[in-house]
Amino acid sequence: MTIRYQRFTSKDIHCLIDLLNQANKVDQAGWFFSAKDIFEALEKEDPIPAHDRIWLIFQEDLLVGYYRLASEWIEDGLKTTCFGCVHPAYRQQGIGTHLLQHALARAAHYKSKQKLLNFQVPARRSVAGIYELCEQNGLSLLRQFTVLKRLTDLATPDCQTTWKGQIWPFDLSRDAANLLKAFLICFSNQLMSIELLQAEWK
Repeated sequence: MTIRYQRFTSKDIHCLIDLLNQANKVDQAGWFFSAKDIFEALEKEDPIPAHDRIWLIFQEDLLVGYYRLASEWIEDGLKTTCFGCVHPAYRQQGIGTHLLQHALARAAHYKSKQKLLNFQVPARRSVAGIYELCEQNGLSLLRQFTVLKRLTDLATPDCQTTWKGQIWPFDLSRDAANLLKAFLICFSNQLMSIELLQAEWK
């Protein structure tokens, strides 16, 4: 099998969106991206330049996979989240391994010397083989989420809670300390600070 890597350009947007839709039909992973989402992601400030954040994988002239990197500096190094998928008809052929190893290499290229690379893959169990792929490439399970969903055409049931709290829009200057405290309670193994919270909010 011969594959080639190619940096994403705007002319690739239609085939990329088609790949994402084909994968989501099978995986039901809930990754819905529009062309607007992709271009807005490339406009965000990021340690990795926009031209190196999205890579496409072709087998001959067919797009069979892609990945997108989203990064930020954290206290001990570079934190990079890798989104990606392989076309359902071309799985179990090693393309996912090629994709992940290429993404790791690109992210590592931008980390500072003597600093760590915190590389993360948001994986859904509905994507067959994704956990095994990550583990085979040295990643380990950090935390799990349960995603609940409901049909929007169903009537919303009455609220059963007796909670008497208040809900208001987040204000960085007023609420940052309390949000940081709640974050550290929920994610005790994660690094977070007021400075990182402020940077992420911006």
